Amino acid sequence: MLTLLAVRNVVLIKTLDLEFQSGLTVLTGETGAGKSILLDALGLALGSRANFGLIGAEAPTAEVTAIFTPDQQHPIWSILDDNGIDSDGEIIMRRRLRDGKSTALINDTPVSLGIMRQVGDLLIEIQGQFEGRGLLDQATHRQLLDQFAHHDHLLADCAKHWDSWISAQKTFHAAAASRKETEENAEWLKQSVAELDQLTPEANEETRLMEERDMLSNITRIAEALNTADGLIDGENGAINQIAQASRAITRITDVSGTLTADLEQALQRAEAELSEVEHALSATQANLEGDPNRIVLVDDRLHALRQLARKHGVEADHLHQTHDHLHQQLAELEDTAGDITKLASAMAEAEADYHQSRAALSQSRQDAASKLDALIMAELPPLKLEQA
Repeated sequence: MLTLLAVRNVVLIKTLDLEFQSGLTVLTGETGAGKSILLDALGLALGSRANFGLIGAEAPTAEVTAIFTPDQQHPIWSILDDNGIDSDGEIIMRRRLRDGKSTALINDTPVSLGIMRQVGDLLIEIQGQFEGRGLLDQATHRQLLDQFAHHDHLLADCAKHWDSWISAQKTFHAAAASRKETEENAEWLKQSVAELDQLTPEANEETRLMEERDMLSNITRIAEALNTADGLIDGENGAINQIAQASRAITRITDVSGTLTADLEQALQRAEAELSEVEHALSATQANLEGDPNRIVLVDDRLHALRQLARKHGVEADHLHQTHDHLHQQLAELEDTAGDITKLASAMAEAEADYHQSRAALSQSRQDAASKLDALIMAELPPLKLEQA
């Protein structure tokens, strides 16, 4: 309800604070007493078009403030929330006119006249002898009928099914567009997957092949170094024989040296064992060098194939396996989307049917309520001598 109308410098009114109590308030006065000025001032606070002729002579600024205290169930609160306007149970509508400029505020938040007018239309209705804004405005008829019918659950149900239908449409059309785009590249996708299936690239394969190629390119130097090391370790005068002779020499004197040479004997035995392990490792490495003499050719061919497909797909050769996995997934999705599109189309049709069903229930409730409201209104007209209205 309207609790306060504060007017400053509007026409003949210098200062006026008019408080309203609950119930009926009547303002009376002779013609020219200023009743219409109050309505003009209230209209400014509700978002009517600025009339700078209303600015009084006392100051360059005219200001009107109207304070309302709607109940918590009033739809106005959602309008304020949607427009980012804070409130603490009161709605303060303020309008200023100065120097050809108009300022509109709601709860001290600047707003456009459109928002102020929207809020004002929900808070108060001004009627005249030949005017009934709310009743004649067709935009409010359905809202008034819904309030009379008390079928909020049907409104909520219809809105929910409408949102579900719209959401299902968006999901279906997005999936259909995605499938169409994928189908246009289907042949390229299948060919690319087949090429990568045949190649079967591995993670970091290029790096490993380059290391192997460097080794194969220097195999002669490596073999010579291994042979030299083998001769020094296992040759006639190699380290193994030298350590073995030293170990036997120490062993022969253990009966007279006692514990003096015990540590030395154990160290020589460990050295002999470790050199034997080195010899086995050298032999294994030399055996590996005696593998396929055409291996370097195979490595070069593999590197060429990897790099060729990597350039085709715009990736590094070491990461080609990731592209392989990604294209495999795309191909699988293409094969699966046909069923998904069918399911989405079915879900969209089901959501549409639910909406039409809830809309039909709401429409029937409105028709029933309209009949009841019509009868109640017609019953009120005879006492007012408006039987033919």
